[in-house]
Amino acid sequence: MTEKTQNDRERKRQQIRERYSQARPDNIQHTPANQILNVNDNEMHQNVAIYARVSTGNDQQLSSLTMQKNYYTEIVNDHDNWTLVDIYADEGISGTSL
Repeated sequence: MTEKTQNDRERKRQQIRERYSQARPDNIQHTPANQILNVNDNEMHQNVAIYARVSTGNDQQLSSLTMQKNYYTEIVNDHDNWTLVDIYADEGISGTSL
């Protein structure tokens, strides 16, 4: 982040602080925070995606990719309220080879 960007952000924060400190309590609107969702809540329906990856394209790694997909698919299937949307997989992609 550039120094100009940091200065602009700090200036905006200071303006907000000043406006807030000068406001009458009856004239302040508060927006409540969103409720944090519990992903283990068995009552809530959830759409789920699986992400699996291996870093090389050799046969042992590719079988590991299959095992990852199977393992996580079983977990999704064990939850009645989960729907598997898609499986994303990186086969043999390494950050050092890009």
